[in-house]
Amino acid sequence: MLRHVEANTGSGIGFTDSHGENRLAVCPSANLLLSAQDIRSAEQAVRRASLVLAPFEIGDEPILEAFTLAQQAGVRTLLNPSPYRPLDPFILEQTSILVLNRVEATQLTKSFSSGGQGALEGLDDTAAALLDRGPELIVVTLGSEGAIAYRRGAPPLHQPAFPIRAVDTLGAGDAFTAGFAVGLLRGRPLPECLRQAAACGALVCAQIGVFDALPSSVDLDLFVAAQNICTSP
Repeated sequence: MLRHVEANTGSGIGFTDSHGENRLAVCPSANLLLSAQDIRSAEQAVRRASLVLAPFEIGDEPILEAFTLAQQAGVRTLLNPSPYRPLDPFILEQTSILVLNRVEATQLTKSFSSGGQGALEGLDDTAAALLDRGPELIVVTLGSEGAIAYRRGAPPLHQPAFPIRAVDTLGAGDAFTAGFAVGLLRGRPLPECLRQAAACGALVCAQIGVFDALPSSVDLDLFVAAQNICTSP
């Protein structure tokens, strides 16, 4: 569904801070005009979906509506809370899979600490607290340290980062999330989804820019196959 509105197109500008970390300045504009009513007008499409994914580039209202409709229909939901803002607990309750980076996880830790529950020590505690609030799977990306997946009743699953020469990390998180979602849609097991996601992130980091650096399925399969050959005994 495509809706035309009288507003500027949402945009974002990436830049590097004094510590060499990527930052993103976002102007949501038309993105914030998406409403719960817009989602309800596409209700049947949402209910027929295999996965409903949302970033934080739109408001809470349409995300909550889409996730609620999806969960009612037994459809998994994936939330990528970027650009970060405090998580609405009602959205979290309707989230099946939460994918976030280390900075976002740290910010969530601080929000829990300020809620009178005491300080949470590290990612393990943060993930446990999040799993108690709705999601069945938490994936935290850690840059050059890879990613960790947390599930209820199972030990954390670590996915190492691929050894590449990073020249531009802007867009790596988006590529990771997209690659992970595609793996889920293809019915791949969790370790394979994480590996595919990490490969997508690595391929984006190896080039300048974002859109032209996003890999095709063919590029992704060739990269993963090459890494398998390099790591074979």
